[in-house]
Amino acid sequence: GNTVEYQAADGSWSTTPPEVVEGANSITVRETDAAGNVSGSSTLDFVLDTQAPNAPTITLDVDSGISDGDLLTNDGSFTVTPSEVGNTVEYFVNGEWTTDAPTASEGDNSITVRETDAAGNVSGSNTLDFVLDTQAPNAPIITLDTDSGKLGNDFLTNDGSFTVTPSEDGNTVEYQEADGSWSTTPPEVVEGDNSITVRETDAAGNVSGSNTLDFVLDTQAPSAPIITLDTDSGKLGDDFLTNDGSFTVTPSEDGNTVEYFVNGE
Repeated sequence: GNTVEYQAADGSWSTTPPEVVEGANSITVRETDAAGNVSGSSTLDFVLDTQAPNAPTITLDVDSGISDGDLLTNDGSFTVTPSEVGNTVEYFVNGEWTTDAPTASEGDNSITVRETDAAGNVSGSNTLDFVLDTQAPNAPIITLDTDSGKLGNDFLTNDGSFTVTPSEDGNTVEYQEADGSWSTTPPEVVEGDNSITVRETDAAGNVSGSNTLDFVLDTQAPSAPIITLDTDSGKLGDDFLTNDGSFTVTPSEDGNTVEYFVNGE
């Protein structure tokens, strides 16, 4: 049956409870019994915070895809930044909120986050959708367009063109420079020995192993072979009159193939 009173800002006392406000509050109370005896006072100091924080931001640490911002990566790490230092970040996993960060998995990922401030106010949520691809592609295949050597597979050619076929359509082919760096510009083929090393990078930034094509380019035509009568039996010795039809053909280089034009073929 005692009467409770609240101290007003001007020091007076009232039985009307004060209005609680956002921010700092200080409420002092006392009581009076039926005989009019007044108690000492007690004070409650507290902070009222009813404002929900902003949703935290969540970003990929590395967006390694061909286009910045395509949310395709070979690194599944991410960073969550709360709107206020000290707020608790939570992740929506399997239908529940937890403070344990999920681990990204190969393929499609969707990570939803929210935060709770010191007063227990819960923010809205943000979601990061991305694709994790950590699988390196196979090395591209590089072949001579024309292996014109005698054996057909001796990597000796008079045509320096070649074809590189990536293991996946859309992958980027790179060529190794002399200094070991990589470039998308095909090297210039030179007369003589050539060694071309290629690799490919997929849309997520995964780099394949390499393949190398070694070949010799020879575009220089040989000199014409020499053909002579074995016996020029004519009186003059060089009148190409003979009683012996044998002749000798000497190619300009050992190993060259000699051909004869006979009856138009």
